[in-house]
Amino acid sequence: MKYSLIPWVVFLGLVIKLPHSWLLIFLSTLALISGTFGILGIIGLALYLILMGVTDFLGVAIVALFLLIIEIREMEKKRAPLNHYLSAVFAIGSSVIFYIIVYTFYLLKAPLEVTWVAVAFAFLLYAFLRRSLLHG
Repeated sequence: MKYSLIPWVVFLGLVIKLPHSWLLIFLSTLALISGTFGILGIIGLALYLILMGVTDFLGVAIVALFLLIIEIREMEKKRAPLNHYLSAVFAIGSSVIFYIIVYTFYLLKAPLEVTWVAVAFAFLLYAFLRRSLLHG
C-alpha cells in the first residue's frame, strides 16, 4: 500500500481547504480499502464537485488524483510491475494536459464545455487502463 499513499497525500492537500473536506477524505479512504468502494466514492466525489461548483482545473486535478488512487491501489493488490504504475500516472495525468488543451479552445470561443470534456477523458483513460493493464 505504499504507492497509493503518494497520490492520496497529494489529494488530501488539494481538498483540505474545500468545504466539508471530511467527506472527501472519507470517500478517498474508501478508495484505499476497495476498488468497488472507490468507484462508489468517485461517484460521490463527482456529485460533490459539481454541487460545490469546483468544475475548473482544481476539479479535474482532484478527479484525476482520485482515479489514480483507485488504479494504483488495484495494481498494488495484483503486484503489477513498475511500468504499469508509470503508465497509469502518465495516462491519468494526461487528462490535466487535455484539460489545458480544451480550455484553450474555450478561450478561443469554440463551443465546448471544458470540464465535462476533461472529466469524460479521465474516465475514458480509466476504462482503458483497467482493460489494457490489468486484464491484458
